Amino acid sequence: MAEDLKRSMEEILRTAIEREADSFEYYHTAAMETDDPELRRFLLGLAEMEQAHAQHLRDELEKLENRHWLESSVTC
Repeated sequence: MAEDLKRSMEEILRTAIEREADSFEYYHTAAMETDDPELRRFLLGLAEMEQAHAQHLRDELEKLENRHWLESSVTC
């Protein structure tokens, strides 16, 4: 994989992970600020989804980093 492409993919994934974390924080904070139990459950559900999205992205980033490591160790 070309080094520039790998760096771009890593940057995209890292940015997406940060945005998922921001979204999690937004939903979680909103959930803690509401007195409505139904709205709180809804917002906490959205927060959980953001956590799952972030984990999926971290997994993809790890695969990309491992793939690069394997490619570079094979060519050495």
